[in-house]
Amino acid sequence: MKKCPRCELNYIQDNEELCSVCQKEKSPQNSKDGAKNFYGMGLKYGDTIEFIFNPVFKPTIYSENTVWFEDKQWHLTPLMQELCKRQKIRTNFGSGFEVFRFDNNDYNLYNRWNRYNPASN
Repeated sequence: MKKCPRCELNYIQDNEELCSVCQKEKSPQNSKDGAKNFYGMGLKYGDTIEFIFNPVFKPTIYSENTVWFEDKQWHLTPLMQELCKRQKIRTNFGSGFEVFRFDNNDYNLYNRWNRYNPASN
């Protein structure tokens, strides 16, 4: 067993490349041609999003698919896993888009994505 090299949180078998959460994030449905990203939902560099379980945690948009949090660049799913671990939240969420939001207009970033991209629903 070893830690997933992408998120460094989940353990995987020695013959596996990524954990199941990171594999979902990199799946073909999330490929560049149809990928959900911050810019595609109207967010821009420097915007702040919040963790829905504790709004004190507010990462800042750093690129189209990463955030800056506590002096480190993160992909959203590994950050979700880290914050859920800190808050002792047992999670079955497949993506960080489920547990972060930009504002109160949407429950989470998936809702925001669907509002900005109705054709992708």
